[in-house]
Amino acid sequence: MHFSLKMLKFGCFMGLDDKLLFWLIDLTYSKMKRIAYLAVVLLVLVGCKKEPQVQKVSVTGITLNPTALSLPEGGTGTISATVSPSDATNKLVLWSIDNSAVASVSPEGTVKALEMGTATITAKSDDGGLTATCTVTVKARVPLTGISIDPTSLTLTEGETGEITVTFTPANASYKTLSWTSSDPSVATVSEGTVTAIKSGKTTITVTSEDGGFTAKCEVLVKVWQAVDITGITLSPNPLEVRLAETEPAVITAEITPANATNKALLWTSDDESVAKVSPDGTVTAVHFGDCRITAKADDGSGVEASCWVHILPPLGSVDMGIRMTREDGTKYNLFWAETNLGTTYPNIPGDYFAWGETEPKEKYGWSNYKWRNSESGPFSKYDPNSSDENVNKSVLDPEDDAAHVMLGSKWRMPTDAEWAELVNKCWNKKYENSGLKIHASGDNGSQGEYYIFLPDGGYKSDNKTHEDICMYWSSSLDTSDPSTARSLVFFNGFNAGTYSTNRSYGCLIRPVYED
Repeated sequence: MHFSLKMLKFGCFMGLDDKLLFWLIDLTYSKMKRIAYLAVVLLVLVGCKKEPQVQKVSVTGITLNPTALSLPEGGTGTISATVSPSDATNKLVLWSIDNSAVASVSPEGTVKALEMGTATITAKSDDGGLTATCTVTVKARVPLTGISIDPTSLTLTEGETGEITVTFTPANASYKTLSWTSSDPSVATVSEGTVTAIKSGKTTITVTSEDGGFTAKCEVLVKVWQAVDITGITLSPNPLEVRLAETEPAVITAEITPANATNKALLWTSDDESVAKVSPDGTVTAVHFGDCRITAKADDGSGVEASCWVHILPPLGSVDMGIRMTREDGTKYNLFWAETNLGTTYPNIPGDYFAWGETEPKEKYGWSNYKWRNSESGPFSKYDPNSSDENVNKSVLDPEDDAAHVMLGSKWRMPTDAEWAELVNKCWNKKYENSGLKIHASGDNGSQGEYYIFLPDGGYKSDNKTHEDICMYWSSSLDTSDPSTARSLVFFNGFNAGTYSTNRSYGCLIRPVYED
């Protein structure tokens, strides 16, 4: 009706004919009734639309944990039930017991022991009626007769913690529940025997047993916190040698005294960063050959410091002796020989001595202190071709047992027996002079006679004695016919150099090589 009046006013305003105006009103009203009717039908249809059905997931199994439970009289325990699958629609579990005089069970699986005896608790799934059981044994209650604690007095510094342990009498008492209190929680608090010092003062920690109400006390003294200054710094290694461009950055480690120093931070400096730089963690990076001093100073204001001399050595030079070798797979490689022995930077100095397969020099050389054998006739723990153990049955040194590789890193290693033999057999003008063997290049590198290496005659060592009558240089190759020996280059004045078998425990020299 309200709409018709609006249409009538609109028609009068527009000057429409009366018949035309009433026809428009009738037509519009009819259409509105149809639209309203269709809207009602649509709402009914939507309201009647069925919700999609959820697929039911049935229970296929049920398990209990534990399946056996032992409790003292008056004690409680919990049994948990797991329904399979985990997405089962109905996970309801119904609990029952076959002997309610012995124990009871709640709808949540909580068991309470009533009297001595045995009972079976059954959990049954509401969906499918699947069951699982737990056997409950109720034993006689063992009453607690007393408790004691250790320590009975405790001194802490503000912020520290301490532990109090409790001993029960008898040890097999049925109930060992305890409660802990502090007479002054502002001084120290306690939780399950752990005491935390808050501020200076005194407090009494009391522990009380639930069974019998027995108590024990610990007197706690909290002292004011005081910083512990560093009193000493020891740097290692000291001195430190780093070869320029041939090794990874070295690290100086610092041992701080006392071990409980409050602030252990150190300030690292180099007195010549054109030679070496040092990072905040003591890592040394070589810049140029020369010497400098690295200093670590305590950052706690104590003024304690320690210094380490660092020697940056020139890059280890190498010589192309014209040696071309063939690998087992048939590929070729060039062999380059270091200009100096291992352990020295001077061509005419013998350097360090090593037992075969060891990576550090030592004072005495013999079977008694040999790494891979502890007696002259005992078995070898590595590098024995007679062993059935693949980790022992090896005839060439592993990189971790190759002194040249360990000390120089990267590409360097000890030469093999075949490489030594190729050097002495192929290179010309081998001459003993100036207490050493001078070997000229073979000429395959296009410079016959121009390049050479000098092998200083340093003899060899056994026990703690140096033998100067004969000089030996290790190879990385074991003598497979006699595992107590390894192959080495042998020479002395007036004797042609050659490769021979040498006692593995002897201290011999090493000339590093690398292949390219």
